[in-house]
Amino acid sequence: MFAVKIVVLIGLIRLLPSIGPITAAGIYVTIAFIGNLLFGADIMPLIIGTVIAFGLAFVYFWLLHMTEETMLWWVVLIGGLFIGFV
Repeated sequence: MFAVKIVVLIGLIRLLPSIGPITAAGIYVTIAFIGNLLFGADIMPLIIGTVIAFGLAFVYFWLLHMTEETMLWWVVLIGGLFIGFV
């Protein structure tokens, strides 16, 4: 599931200028939620993890959006790929 999350993150980063950070975070969390649900995760920890992942994903995509066309964008990009672990 980790590899799928990273591929989704990379795809959403490419779409970020046209869809915005909150939509990108929503798409990421929806895909992660469905994937974890299909792998048989318990519902309550899954919901809590989804809320936490949405918060982290929103901050990540917002930072990417705000640092666009600066050198700091690369730091945020590489550092934020660890969000795939959540």
